Amino acid sequence: MTVTIAAPSWLTSRLFPAAAPDPHRPKPREIDGVTVYFRLRLERRRTADDVRQALAPLLAPGSAALAALDPTEVHLYSDATHHGLELAPFIVGRTHTALALFARIAGKPVPPRFSTQIAPSPSALVEIQFATPLTSTQHESLDQIEAALAPLASDLSSIECDRRYVIVDNPATRGTAVFLTVITRMPWNRTPEKAQRYWINEHASLVHDNLSRTNMVGYVQVHTTTQMHSAHDNDFAGVATIEFDTIGDYVRQGLQPASVSFNNTLALDEINLTVDSEVYLFHRTPLLPAATR
Repeated sequence: MTVTIAAPSWLTSRLFPAAAPDPHRPKPREIDGVTVYFRLRLERRRTADDVRQALAPLLAPGSAALAALDPTEVHLYSDATHHGLELAPFIVGRTHTALALFARIAGKPVPPRFSTQIAPSPSALVEIQFATPLTSTQHESLDQIEAALAPLASDLSSIECDRRYVIVDNPATRGTAVFLTVITRMPWNRTPEKAQRYWINEHASLVHDNLSRTNMVGYVQVHTTTQMHSAHDNDFAGVATIEFDTIGDYVRQGLQPASVSFNNTLALDEINLTVDSEVYLFHRTPLLPAATR
């Protein structure tokens, strides 16, 4: 039997603070095209350098493989942490124990039980962007990329996304930037379509209206296609990247009282979307030659 704690409103406002909705917030910018992700749990002794080397022949300037793929951007996301320790404060607030407590205090349904790895396994993410829907030739090229990555991964999955939203735009990403990357699970309490609408219409607004509580300089959501004919695994509902200028900026926001308490607010709101998402802190490296991009 689930017990709900009758918390007074003054307590919930302190535990889950948020600014008043901003009626003048800009609308998220939607970018046309398709994005395909390959998420890798790396084998022991494998690194992001191995991923880069495996893809190098397929992305070489002038290669037939690159011409067939015809991407607009290719990025490699690689681990920016010390064995995942920097992520622990963010992930702890998203464990089942924490979310169950938050839900009961706020009078919301408690999500089903799940287990959480506080320090994520060494992983990498390959992001490939396309300007238009995928052709059969591009699908064949993506199969080649997946085959090149497979020997490096103990777990490899692909995600096809057909909507990209820029909520907080950063036109000048620094070379020192890190990306808090959340690969969201499928929703537990609503359809994927309803969860994605909540994600962009409600959750994105909550984040934007409270930017002063964080050190983020960029925020992008990429939504998994809901089309049934996709050739990809699509075990996840989407990918969010939250950009910080440096890893120091990310660490400092986790020590600020306003950021720590607002993290509770975000975790509680995320119950409306999903639970048990995979969370990483990545560097991002472009893999296409500048002339190609």
